[in-house]
Amino acid sequence: MTLLLVGSGKDETRYRTMAARLGIEDRVVFAGYVARNELAPYYAIADLLVLPSYSEVWGLVVNEAMACGVPVLVSEAVGASTDLVREGVNGYVAPVGSPERIAELLARYFDAETDRQAMAAAARETIAPYTIGAMAEAFEAAVATARGRRP
Repeated sequence: MTLLLVGSGKDETRYRTMAARLGIEDRVVFAGYVARNELAPYYAIADLLVLPSYSEVWGLVVNEAMACGVPVLVSEAVGASTDLVREGVNGYVAPVGSPERIAELLARYFDAETDRQAMAAAARETIAPYTIGAMAEAFEAAVATARGRRP
C-alpha cells in the first residue's frame, strides 16, 4: 500500500522527515503541487481521499473525489461532511485532531469486509445531483428570493 500526498505546503519537509524516520519513505509519494487540470489521473488511482482538516469551509476536493468515484474520509471541520458524507456508505467523518480515529477508519475501509466498490458507486451517486446546471438554478432562485420574487 502506498500513501500519495498531492499538494504542497510549509509542512512538506517535516512530513518527508517523518516518513524517513518511520522507515516508510518508500511507501509515501509526495506529488507536490498539481494543477487542477492535471488532477484526474490522481483521482483515478486513488482508493480513498483523506482530508483531515482543522478548518475547511467546504472542501471542493470532496466533490471532485466523489465525482471520480473515490470515497472520502474527512474531519468534521470539513463543511461538505454534513451534506455529502454518509458514514460507512460513501465515506467517513472523524473528529478534528483525532489521528487514532482516522487510523481506525482507514483500517475499516481497507478491511476485507468493506465493499469498496459499493462505496465508490455511492460516492458517484451522492454527488451526481451537484451539477453546474443545478447550481445555476439554485443561484437564480436565491437571487429571485432576495429580490422578493418567487423562484
